[in-house]
Amino acid sequence: MNVPLQFVRVRDRDGEIAIGRDDLVRYSGPEQVVASALCLRLFGRAFADLSPEAPPLRTSIRVLSAFPGEGMLDGIEMITRARSRGALVVDPQAAAVQAPSAGIGRFYFVVAVDDRARGYMLAPDLFTADFIRQVAAFQDGGGTAAERAAYQAAKHSLIGRLLGTGDDELWRSCEAPVPAPPPDRTVQVRDHGACLKIDFEDCVKFHGRSNIGGLALGLRLMQRAFADLSPGGPPDRSEISVRTAFPGLGLRDAVEMIARAGSRGSYTLDLAMAPPSAPEAALGRLWFEVTIGSARAAYVTPPGAMGEDFISLARLSHERSLTPPEALRWQELKEQLAARLLALSPHQALLPG
Repeated sequence: MNVPLQFVRVRDRDGEIAIGRDDLVRYSGPEQVVASALCLRLFGRAFADLSPEAPPLRTSIRVLSAFPGEGMLDGIEMITRARSRGALVVDPQAAAVQAPSAGIGRFYFVVAVDDRARGYMLAPDLFTADFIRQVAAFQDGGGTAAERAAYQAAKHSLIGRLLGTGDDELWRSCEAPVPAPPPDRTVQVRDHGACLKIDFEDCVKFHGRSNIGGLALGLRLMQRAFADLSPGGPPDRSEISVRTAFPGLGLRDAVEMIARAGSRGSYTLDLAMAPPSAPEAALGRLWFEVTIGSARAAYVTPPGAMGEDFISLARLSHERSLTPPEALRWQELKEQLAARLLALSPHQALLPG
């Protein structure tokens, strides 16, 4: 009989830490009970494979996740601190097509300890198409009381299977390369004499994940513009202004988080300002002008950066409410766009206009 895994152990500079499922639930919230169970099982298996002699040092751990679910990312952060250390890569396109679909991304992960790495693919049929449909419909509190109760029952049934299935049945393990560190996700800006370091996760905390592709675009835009227009050091917020023909809310909020441009009246949206050669978006064009002091530069995205499927669903979302499957696909495309942009350097993500 399998005894459910109770906790995983890691080492930090202050000693050994045991982290259990209840700790993960307290960190990410009770709505993430399934992700907490999945995360516990992932690292229980990975640490047994990669560091059987002793709990691994947190600083030695790198992670790639092809599943961008918030609960999973929270669990990875609590156990490994990989997100805070810049040692987490989130890429919904990193998994092979045989990895089970998660609605958004796939259930495939790579865990590395020092120079040893393994890939882990979840067993098929644990997360059924019906359960994924329930997640899309009810995870944020939608549906009737009866539907939400049925969803909670389905979640706890799945947790029982996740915790009660043996490692060899739960995971298909394979050799994998150590995840490469992503390009820098931080930017520095000055505000009333203080130098502020802002990273991509700060932008996510400000806006959420609903327009995460635009957040990544906004971060890369600010990084590129700061490097070009303020090479001597971080610019002062008061000197930064942005004009764009792209009305994306994620872009707007990333620029606001970094430069406070909207609050200062220095963020201008003008759908007609872009030349016809600028790449089309669902609305407007991907044309950006940044001014820092007396220096100014214009930028565009590379051709095809958003993709036809992305633009098609974006336009559909402006015409009518998306069905639950369409909404899942739409969010998956946003996550994929963010992953692609964050895998590029600022000079690859934005080209001179």
